[in-house]
Amino acid sequence: MVSTITKMFGQGVAGEAAQQQYNAQAAQAELAGRSQAIQYKTQAAGILRNLNETIATITARAGGTGGVGGSAGALLRNVSGQGGAEYATSIDNATLALAGAQTQAAIYRYSGKVAKLTSQIQMAGTAFEGIEKAMTMGAGGTDQGPNVQGPDNRSNFQKYAFL
Repeated sequence: MVSTITKMFGQGVAGEAAQQQYNAQAAQAELAGRSQAIQYKTQAAGILRNLNETIATITARAGGTGGVGGSAGALLRNVSGQGGAEYATSIDNATLALAGAQTQAAIYRYSGKVAKLTSQIQMAGTAFEGIEKAMTMGAGGTDQGPNVQGPDNRSNFQKYAFL
């Protein structure tokens, strides 16, 4: 019976440890996602900075702050369109990095819950195995099964049943 209890304890500890490991992996995934999102946002800020510098250069070469027309205006529209698209892509990538990290973290956390639940089911199975073994051996630790008749004409199961 002691071995059964020891085995159950070990299964419980193993399930708890597995859940903690999965939770740590979830935290790591979230951290990696946030780090990646920061990189994309930094990239987006750099794109805007370059776009502003390019617009300022085109405007200055076109003759000042007035309306920019002709080829300079076309160049300005082209640069603005490309820069805006690159900026939007970087922001989208940051959003996707965060969402992907959160999804991965949720998968890890769920796996941890499953690991803990599995260990609890194993513990219950071990308990029933121990009970079955004890009943098979007889409550007195003899090798008489639960239905073996004793001297008082009762089976071991009837003699030691508490219900």
